[in-house]
Amino acid sequence: RSAEVHFYAEDMITKMGSITIIQLEADQSDHSKDMVFRARVNFSNDFICRLPIYPEPYSEYYYDFYVDWGDGTIEYYNSHIWDENYKSKVVHKYEGLSEGKTFEIRVSGIVESLRGSYVNGTAVEAHENSITEVVQWGNTGLKDLSNAFAGYSMLKSIPEDNSYAFAEVTDFSYAFHSCV
Repeated sequence: RSAEVHFYAEDMITKMGSITIIQLEADQSDHSKDMVFRARVNFSNDFICRLPIYPEPYSEYYYDFYVDWGDGTIEYYNSHIWDENYKSKVVHKYEGLSEGKTFEIRVSGIVESLRGSYVNGTAVEAHENSITEVVQWGNTGLKDLSNAFAGYSMLKSIPEDNSYAFAEVTDFSYAFHSCV
């Protein structure tokens, strides 16, 4: 759950700022609905990980989720997660590292489509190519996996769909294009 707290000046009109409060479950042991990735960040990818969540503007798919990047950073995203170049904002730079490290990344909430950046003939940039494994598909409401991991050449392992995560998926075309 999350909520925003707004702060106003004494006149009760002038907004001084706001904070977002995020409440997570106290017991982290069972998150079967979460989608879980493993990413290896290092010097060659500039210690950056970009998740394969690239909604197209005016997309029919819905997004409302949190990402726990595995380093203590938790961020909220919704259906407006692209920048002015229509590139996904679901990206994280791991600070303070001088050598490679593997992180487990958890996505909680609704993600109806996964889409790699190998769209319109554009390959994944080096700093985007850090996901090595899908640990768990979870249940995020997936409906489209076309080009899901296209260009993610570091992806080496995916699990079976034991939780029926793909029950509503209608398109798997090129889902693992250019993966090893």
